[in-house]
Amino acid sequence: MGKKRKKQAQQKQPPTLSPRKQLIFRIVMLAIPVLFFVVLEVSLRLAHYGGNLDLFTPLKSTVHQYKMVNPVVGKRFFFTQSTVPTPNNDVFLAQKPENGLRIFVLGGSTTAGYPYSPNIMFSRVLHFLLKKAYPDRYVEVVNTAMAAINSYSLVDFLDEIFREQPDAILIYAGHNEYYGALGVASYESLGRNPAVIYAYLKLKKWRTFLLVRDGVVKMKQLIARIVGGRQKVDPSATLMERIVAEQQIPYHSKLYYQGLQQFERNISVILKQCKRRKVPVIISEVVSNV
Repeated sequence: MGKKRKKQAQQKQPPTLSPRKQLIFRIVMLAIPVLFFVVLEVSLRLAHYGGNLDLFTPLKSTVHQYKMVNPVVGKRFFFTQSTVPTPNNDVFLAQKPENGLRIFVLGGSTTAGYPYSPNIMFSRVLHFLLKKAYPDRYVEVVNTAMAAINSYSLVDFLDEIFREQPDAILIYAGHNEYYGALGVASYESLGRNPAVIYAYLKLKKWRTFLLVRDGVVKMKQLIARIVGGRQKVDPSATLMERIVAEQQIPYHSKLYYQGLQQFERNISVILKQCKRRKVPVIISEVVSNV
């Protein structure tokens, strides 16, 4: 009799959860990692991790409220350098006036006026000429250019520029296409797959992603120091000199055509988005960068 009861006890199956409880269990298990990343993201934002990387930041005045080009916006694209390029401190009204004529200028170091004074930037000259031509308009020419960036950065700036109600966008770019940040021959690169780079431009808005990115970069730098020793950096070298990965780009080489395709693809993206929003685009031919 005892053996029979023992056998029956062994044959008893463990209790199973009802379908409703199973559903709740699955939801909880899925919610735990999501909740973790939500808490992490909120905590990083409260701690201001990564700083404010908006293209435009508010600048309060005693008369009007203005915005200015963010001096640290270059940190979006330069994640291995100790120093990053800074744009000129162009300022514009936070609220566009009814008679406003607002033009945004995009480009690299030549557009930013390098190596001369900001007062020699062609955007300042354009601003002066437009004020004379349209005395009844409140003219604003906002220069967002900085050194060592290329067309990927221009694509990234576009949505924020649209929010500021541009009457036109002027592009003077192309010099930095290979060596500028995220370029096909740049040290500040994520590879040569445009899908990966476009994904990065979207994901960098999340602080959790920036935390992971910074961790990976520091790990790579640590491994590089262990394997190759500490590399000496020429203090006189420009930022562009420091981010060159491929010094030679043979004419008609694969790398050469990848750079051309990169520029054409990004300019096409800009033109399509501007056409959709009915914003005129002026693209200037580039001259010698000397």
